[in-house]
Amino acid sequence: MKILHTADWHIGNFPGPVDNGVNLRGKDIYDCLNFMTSIAEERQVDIIIMSGDLFHQAKVWVDRGLDEITQAINIIKKLSLIAPVCILRGTPNHDGGKQFEMLEKIFKEDPNITIFNSPTTKIITTKSGKINIAGLPGFERGAFRSQFSGLSKKEENEKITKKLEEIIMSLKSDCNPDYKSVLTTHYTTYGSNTESGQTCFSQLEPLLLPKTLEKANFDLTALGHIHKPQQVPNCPNTFYSGAINALNFNDEGQDRGFWIHNLEDNTHEFIKTPYRQFLTIKMDNDEITRFNTEKKLSIDQKNISGKIIRVRYKATDEQDKIFNKAILKKSCMIREHFGYKKLFLKIYLQQLKAIFQKKILQKAT
Repeated sequence: MKILHTADWHIGNFPGPVDNGVNLRGKDIYDCLNFMTSIAEERQVDIIIMSGDLFHQAKVWVDRGLDEITQAINIIKKLSLIAPVCILRGTPNHDGGKQFEMLEKIFKEDPNITIFNSPTTKIITTKSGKINIAGLPGFERGAFRSQFSGLSKKEENEKITKKLEEIIMSLKSDCNPDYKSVLTTHYTTYGSNTESGQTCFSQLEPLLLPKTLEKANFDLTALGHIHKPQQVPNCPNTFYSGAINALNFNDEGQDRGFWIHNLEDNTHEFIKTPYRQFLTIKMDNDEITRFNTEKKLSIDQKNISGKIIRVRYKATDEQDKIFNKAILKKSCMIREHFGYKKLFLKIYLQQLKAIFQKKILQKAT
Protein backbone atom coordinates (compact mmCIF):
# COMPACT_ATOMS: atom_id res chain seq x y z
CA MET A 1 0.00 0.00 0.00
CA LYS A 2 1.43 3.36 -1.10
CA ILE A 3 0.75 6.37 1.13
CA LEU A 4 1.43 9.92 -0.01
CA HIS A 5 2.26 11.87 3.14
CA THR A 6 2.22 15.66 3.01
CA ALA A 7 1.78 18.52 5.49
CA ASP A 8 2.23 22.22 6.12
CA TRP A 9 0.79 23.64 2.91
CA HIS A 10 0.22 27.02 4.60
CA ILE A 11 -2.20 28.26 1.97
CA GLY A 12 -2.58 31.95 2.68
CA ASN A 13 -1.33 35.46 2.31
CA PHE A 14 2.41 35.94 2.01
CA PRO A 15 3.92 39.39 1.39
CA GLY A 16 5.32 39.37 -2.07
CA PRO A 17 5.21 40.76 -5.57
CA VAL A 18 1.94 40.80 -7.49
CA ASP A 19 1.81 40.08 -11.22
CA ASN A 20 -1.52 40.68 -13.01
CA GLY A 21 -3.35 40.47 -9.71
CA VAL A 22 -1.66 37.22 -8.65
CA ASN A 23 0.49 37.07 -5.51
CA LEU A 24 3.55 35.21 -6.79
CA ARG A 25 4.39 33.82 -3.35
CA GLY A 26 0.93 32.29 -3.20
CA LYS A 27 1.41 30.94 -6.70
CA ASP A 28 4.59 29.21 -5.52
CA ILE A 29 2.49 27.15 -3.08
CA TYR A 30 -0.11 26.22 -5.71
CA ASP A 31 2.63 25.22 -8.17
CA CYS A 32 4.07 22.84 -5.57
CA LEU A 33 0.61 21.42 -4.77
CA ASN A 34 -0.18 20.89 -8.45
CA PHE A 35 3.17 19.12 -8.89
CA MET A 36 2.34 16.85 -5.94
CA THR A 37 -1.06 16.09 -7.48
CA SER A 38 0.57 15.04 -10.75
CA ILE A 39 2.99 12.73 -8.90
CA ALA A 40 0.12 11.20 -6.90
CA GLU A 41 -1.63 10.36 -10.16
CA GLU A 42 1.53 9.13 -11.87
CA ARG A 43 2.49 6.84 -8.98
CA GLN A 44 -1.11 5.71 -8.41
CA VAL A 45 -0.91 6.09 -4.65
CA ASP A 46 -3.52 4.32 -2.52
CA ILE A 47 -4.20 7.06 0.02
CA ILE A 48 -3.17 10.67 0.65
CA ILE A 49 -2.62 11.97 4.18
CA MET A 50 -2.28 15.70 4.87
CA SER A 51 -0.88 16.07 8.41
CA GLY A 52 -2.00 19.56 9.34
CA ASP A 53 -1.48 23.30 8.76
CA LEU A 54 -3.48 23.37 5.57
CA PHE A 55 -3.85 27.15 6.01
CA HIS A 56 -1.38 29.82 7.04
CA GLN A 57 -3.64 32.00 9.18
CA ALA A 58 -6.75 31.06 11.12
CA LYS A 59 -8.20 34.59 11.15
CA VAL A 60 -8.33 36.32 7.78
CA TRP A 61 -10.37 39.00 6.03
CA VAL A 62 -13.48 37.76 4.24
CA ASP A 63 -12.22 38.24 0.67
CA ARG A 64 -8.90 36.54 1.44
CA GLY A 65 -10.55 33.76 3.39
CA LEU A 66 -12.92 32.90 0.56
CA ASP A 67 -10.05 32.76 -1.91
CA GLU A 68 -7.90 30.59 0.36
CA ILE A 69 -10.63 28.09 1.19
CA THR A 70 -11.55 27.89 -2.51
CA GLN A 71 -7.94 27.05 -3.36
CA ALA A 72 -7.85 24.41 -0.61
CA ILE A 73 -11.13 22.84 -1.78
CA ASN A 74 -9.91 22.67 -5.38
CA ILE A 75 -6.67 20.90 -4.45
CA ILE A 76 -8.42 18.45 -2.09
CA LYS A 77 -10.99 17.60 -4.77
CA LYS A 78 -8.25 17.01 -7.36
CA LEU A 79 -6.43 14.68 -4.98
CA SER A 80 -9.64 12.82 -4.07
CA LEU A 81 -10.11 11.85 -7.73
CA ILE A 82 -6.82 9.94 -7.44
CA ALA A 83 -7.16 8.30 -4.00
CA PRO A 84 -8.93 8.74 -0.64
CA VAL A 85 -7.75 11.90 1.14
CA CYS A 86 -7.40 12.43 4.90
CA ILE A 87 -7.03 16.03 6.07
CA LEU A 88 -5.89 16.69 9.64
CA ARG A 89 -6.44 19.99 11.42
CA GLY A 90 -3.07 21.34 12.56
CA THR A 91 -2.03 24.13 14.90
CA PRO A 92 -5.13 26.18 15.84
CA ASN A 93 -3.53 29.53 14.97
CA HIS A 94 -3.02 28.21 11.41
CA ASP A 95 -5.99 25.87 10.89
CA GLY A 96 -8.95 27.74 12.32
CA GLY A 97 -11.98 26.00 13.77
CA LYS A 98 -14.35 27.83 11.39
CA GLN A 99 -12.26 26.90 8.38
CA PHE A 100 -12.36 23.22 9.27
CA GLU A 101 -16.05 23.30 10.17
CA MET A 102 -16.64 24.57 6.65
CA LEU A 103 -14.49 21.81 5.14
CA GLU A 104 -16.43 19.21 7.15
CA LYS A 105 -19.74 20.52 5.82
CA ILE A 106 -18.52 20.77 2.23
CA PHE A 107 -17.07 17.25 2.13
CA LYS A 108 -19.60 15.58 4.43
CA GLU A 109 -21.15 13.52 1.61
CA ASP A 110 -17.89 12.74 -0.17
CA PRO A 111 -16.77 9.19 0.76
CA ASN A 112 -13.28 9.85 -0.58
CA ILE A 113 -12.49 12.76 1.77
CA THR A 114 -12.11 12.50 5.56
CA ILE A 115 -11.60 15.56 7.75
CA PHE A 116 -9.99 14.99 11.17
CA ASN A 117 -11.18 17.85 13.36
CA SER A 118 -11.06 15.82 16.60
CA PRO A 119 -9.18 12.69 17.76
CA THR A 120 -10.72 9.85 15.75
CA THR A 121 -9.85 6.50 14.20
CA LYS A 122 -11.37 5.76 10.78
CA ILE A 123 -11.19 2.71 8.56
CA ILE A 124 -10.50 3.94 5.02
CA THR A 125 -11.15 1.74 1.99
CA THR A 126 -8.53 2.04 -0.75
CA LYS A 127 -8.02 0.18 -4.02
CA SER A 128 -5.42 -1.98 -2.24
CA GLY A 129 -7.58 -2.78 0.78
CA LYS A 130 -8.62 -1.24 4.07
CA ILE A 131 -6.43 0.71 6.48
CA ASN A 132 -6.84 2.31 9.91
CA ILE A 133 -6.13 6.05 9.99
CA ALA A 134 -5.90 7.54 13.50
CA GLY A 135 -5.99 11.33 13.49
CA LEU A 136 -4.84 13.47 16.43
CA PRO A 137 -5.29 17.16 15.52
CA GLY A 138 -3.77 20.09 17.33
CA PHE A 139 -5.95 21.37 20.17
CA GLU A 140 -6.58 24.64 21.91
CA ARG A 141 -4.43 25.20 25.00
CA GLY A 142 -7.21 27.35 26.47
CA ALA A 143 -9.55 24.37 26.75
CA PHE A 144 -6.83 22.39 28.49
CA ARG A 145 -5.98 25.20 30.91
CA SER A 146 -9.60 25.42 32.01
CA GLN A 147 -9.22 21.88 33.38
CA PHE A 148 -5.78 22.38 34.94
CA SER A 149 -5.51 25.97 36.11
CA GLY A 150 -2.57 27.38 38.02
CA LEU A 151 0.12 25.25 36.38
CA SER A 152 3.54 26.56 35.41
CA LYS A 153 4.54 26.42 31.74
CA LYS A 154 6.66 23.33 32.34
CA GLU A 155 3.95 21.57 34.34
CA GLU A 156 1.37 22.39 31.68
CA ASN A 157 3.54 20.94 28.91
CA GLU A 158 4.17 17.80 30.95
CA LYS A 159 0.42 17.38 31.50
CA ILE A 160 -0.31 17.84 27.79
CA THR A 161 2.47 15.38 26.87
CA LYS A 162 0.89 12.81 29.18
CA LYS A 163 -2.55 13.54 27.71
CA LEU A 164 -1.22 13.04 24.19
CA GLU A 165 0.10 9.63 25.23
CA GLU A 166 -3.33 8.63 26.58
CA ILE A 167 -5.09 9.77 23.41
CA ILE A 168 -2.63 7.97 21.13
CA MET A 169 -3.04 4.71 23.02
CA SER A 170 -6.82 5.10 22.88
CA LEU A 171 -6.72 5.72 19.13
CA LYS A 172 -4.61 2.60 18.61
CA SER A 173 -7.03 0.51 20.68
CA ASP A 174 -9.80 1.63 18.29
CA CYS A 175 -7.89 0.27 15.28
CA ASN A 176 -9.02 -2.94 13.64
CA PRO A 177 -6.08 -5.38 14.10
CA ASP A 178 -6.84 -7.01 10.74
CA TYR A 179 -5.63 -3.91 8.89
CA LYS A 180 -2.47 -1.83 8.95
CA SER A 181 -2.62 1.36 10.99
CA VAL A 182 -1.31 4.90 10.52
CA LEU A 183 -1.19 7.72 13.07
CA THR A 184 -1.28 11.25 11.69
CA THR A 185 -0.73 14.12 14.10
CA HIS A 186 0.75 17.61 14.35
CA TYR A 187 3.17 17.90 17.26
CA THR A 188 6.90 18.02 17.98
CA THR A 189 8.55 14.67 18.58
CA TYR A 190 11.36 14.23 21.10
CA GLY A 191 14.63 13.89 19.15
CA SER A 192 13.40 15.52 15.93
CA ASN A 193 15.37 18.30 14.21
CA THR A 194 13.98 21.78 13.74
CA GLU A 195 14.52 23.95 10.67
CA SER A 196 17.55 25.54 12.33
CA GLY A 197 19.07 22.10 12.94
CA GLN A 198 18.43 22.04 16.68
CA THR A 199 17.30 18.79 18.27
CA CYS A 200 14.08 18.92 20.29
CA PHE A 201 14.77 17.60 23.81
CA SER A 202 13.30 20.18 26.18
CA GLN A 203 9.93 20.44 27.86
CA LEU A 204 9.36 23.93 26.42
CA GLU A 205 6.38 22.55 24.49
CA PRO A 206 4.26 19.39 24.53
CA LEU A 207 6.14 16.45 23.01
CA LEU A 208 5.40 13.11 21.45
CA LEU A 209 7.71 10.67 23.23
CA PRO A 210 9.46 7.80 21.42
CA LYS A 211 8.32 5.36 24.12
CA THR A 212 4.69 6.34 23.42
CA LEU A 213 5.03 5.77 19.67
CA GLU A 214 6.90 2.51 20.23
CA LYS A 215 4.22 1.29 22.62
CA ALA A 216 1.40 2.25 20.27
CA ASN A 217 3.21 0.42 17.44
CA PHE A 218 1.55 2.03 14.43
CA ASP A 219 2.81 0.84 11.06
CA LEU A 220 3.49 4.49 10.20
CA THR A 221 3.41 7.80 12.08
CA ALA A 222 2.87 10.62 9.55
CA LEU A 223 3.70 13.95 11.16
CA GLY A 224 3.26 17.63 10.39
CA HIS A 225 4.41 20.77 12.23
CA ILE A 226 8.20 20.77 11.79
CA HIS A 227 9.00 22.05 8.31
CA LYS A 228 12.22 20.09 7.90
CA PRO A 229 11.54 16.70 6.22
CA GLN A 230 13.05 13.83 8.20
CA GLN A 231 12.75 10.38 9.65
CA VAL A 232 12.74 10.80 13.42
CA PRO A 233 15.53 8.82 15.12
CA ASN A 234 14.63 6.26 17.80
CA CYS A 235 10.97 6.28 16.69
CA PRO A 236 9.70 3.37 14.61
CA ASN A 237 8.50 4.42 11.11
CA THR A 238 8.02 8.06 12.15
CA PHE A 239 8.36 10.82 9.56
CA TYR A 240 7.87 14.55 9.17
CA SER A 241 6.89 15.36 5.60
CA GLY A 242 8.15 18.91 5.99
CA ALA A 243 6.52 21.90 4.30
CA ILE A 244 5.35 21.65 0.69
CA ASN A 245 7.09 24.93 -0.19
CA ALA A 246 9.88 27.15 1.12
CA LEU A 247 8.15 29.87 3.13
CA ASN A 248 10.86 32.16 4.52
CA PHE A 249 14.59 32.55 5.00
CA ASN A 250 14.57 30.02 7.85
CA ASP A 251 14.02 27.47 5.06
CA GLU A 252 17.18 28.45 3.18
CA GLY A 253 19.23 25.45 2.08
CA GLN A 254 16.57 22.89 3.02
CA ASP A 255 14.61 20.45 0.90
CA ARG A 256 10.86 20.83 0.49
CA GLY A 257 8.45 18.16 -0.69
CA PHE A 258 6.53 15.09 0.49
CA TRP A 259 6.93 11.36 1.14
CA ILE A 260 5.58 8.27 -0.54
CA HIS A 261 5.61 5.42 2.01
CA ASN A 262 5.17 1.83 0.85
CA LEU A 263 3.94 -0.23 3.80
CA GLU A 264 4.34 -3.54 2.00
CA ASP A 265 8.10 -3.40 1.50
CA ASN A 266 8.74 -0.68 4.16
CA THR A 267 10.34 1.78 1.73
CA HIS A 268 10.13 5.56 2.02
CA GLU A 269 10.80 7.91 -0.89
CA PHE A 270 11.10 11.67 -0.45
CA ILE A 271 10.09 13.70 -3.51
CA LYS A 272 11.14 17.34 -3.86
CA THR A 273 8.67 19.90 -5.12
CA PRO A 274 9.65 22.67 -7.59
CA TYR A 275 9.89 25.22 -4.79
CA ARG A 276 11.71 28.51 -5.23
CA GLN A 277 14.77 28.65 -3.04
CA PHE A 278 15.73 31.44 -0.66
CA LEU A 279 19.24 32.83 -0.96
CA THR A 280 21.18 35.17 1.34
CA ILE A 281 24.01 37.14 -0.27
CA LYS A 282 26.60 38.35 2.25
CA MET A 283 28.88 41.26 1.42
CA ASP A 284 31.98 42.13 3.42
CA ASN A 285 34.04 45.34 3.31
CA ASP A 286 36.05 44.22 0.28
CA GLU A 287 32.89 43.30 -1.64
CA ILE A 288 31.29 46.64 -0.73
CA THR A 289 34.39 48.51 -2.00
CA ARG A 290 34.43 46.50 -5.23
CA PHE A 291 30.68 47.02 -5.75
CA ASN A 292 30.96 50.77 -5.18
CA THR A 293 33.61 50.85 -7.91
CA GLU A 294 32.18 48.40 -10.47
CA LYS A 295 28.46 48.84 -9.68
CA LYS A 296 27.71 45.14 -10.05
CA LEU A 297 27.75 41.99 -7.92
CA SER A 298 30.43 39.38 -8.35
CA ILE A 299 27.86 36.58 -8.05
CA ASP A 300 26.81 34.91 -11.30
CA GLN A 301 23.28 35.87 -12.36
CA LYS A 302 22.59 32.20 -13.06
CA ASN A 303 23.05 31.48 -9.36
CA ILE A 304 20.33 33.92 -8.33
CA SER A 305 17.88 33.42 -11.18
CA GLY A 306 14.46 32.32 -9.94
CA LYS A 307 15.43 32.62 -6.27
CA ILE A 308 14.16 34.89 -3.52
CA ILE A 309 17.07 37.13 -2.56
CA ARG A 310 18.15 39.11 0.46
CA VAL A 311 21.48 40.89 0.92
CA ARG A 312 23.29 41.24 4.22
CA TYR A 313 26.29 43.51 4.38
CA LYS A 314 28.70 45.20 6.74
CA ALA A 315 30.17 48.55 5.80
CA THR A 316 31.92 51.50 7.33
CA ASP A 317 30.02 54.80 7.56
CA GLU A 318 31.98 56.14 4.59
CA GLN A 319 31.27 53.03 2.50
CA ASP A 320 27.60 53.11 3.40
CA LYS A 321 27.26 56.74 2.25
CA ILE A 322 28.34 55.84 -1.29
CA PHE A 323 26.70 52.40 -1.33
CA ASN A 324 24.07 52.64 -4.11
CA LYS A 325 21.33 50.31 -2.90
CA ALA A 326 19.18 51.03 -5.95
CA ILE A 327 21.87 49.59 -8.21
CA LEU A 328 22.25 46.65 -5.82
CA LYS A 329 18.53 45.92 -6.07
CA LYS A 330 18.69 46.12 -9.85
CA SER A 331 21.65 43.71 -9.85
CA CYS A 332 19.53 41.17 -7.94
CA MET A 333 16.40 41.77 -9.98
CA ILE A 334 14.50 38.69 -11.02
CA ARG A 335 11.03 38.30 -12.44
CA GLU A 336 9.11 38.82 -9.24
CA HIS A 337 10.56 42.29 -8.71
CA PHE A 338 8.71 43.46 -11.83
CA GLY A 339 5.50 42.70 -9.96
CA TYR A 340 6.51 45.18 -7.28
CA LYS A 341 7.23 47.86 -9.88
CA LYS A 342 3.87 47.35 -11.55
CA LEU A 343 2.07 47.43 -8.22
CA PHE A 344 3.80 50.61 -7.03
CA LEU A 345 3.31 52.26 -10.43
CA LYS A 346 -0.39 51.42 -10.38
CA ILE A 347 -0.82 52.88 -6.89
CA TYR A 348 1.15 55.99 -7.85
CA LEU A 349 -0.95 56.57 -10.98
CA GLN A 350 -4.14 56.09 -9.00
CA GLN A 351 -2.98 58.70 -6.48
CA LEU A 352 -2.13 61.18 -9.25
CA LYS A 353 -5.49 60.59 -10.87
CA ALA A 354 -7.26 61.28 -7.59
CA ILE A 355 -5.30 64.51 -7.11
CA PHE A 356 -6.14 65.75 -10.63
CA GLN A 357 -9.81 64.88 -10.19
CA LYS A 358 -9.87 66.79 -6.90
CA LYS A 359 -8.31 69.88 -8.55
CA ILE A 360 -10.76 69.76 -11.45
CA LEU A 361 -13.64 69.48 -9.00
CA GLN A 362 -12.35 72.46 -7.00
CA LYS A 363 -12.10 74.58 -10.17
CA ALA A 364 -15.62 73.60 -11.21
CA THR A 365 -17.07 74.71 -7.88
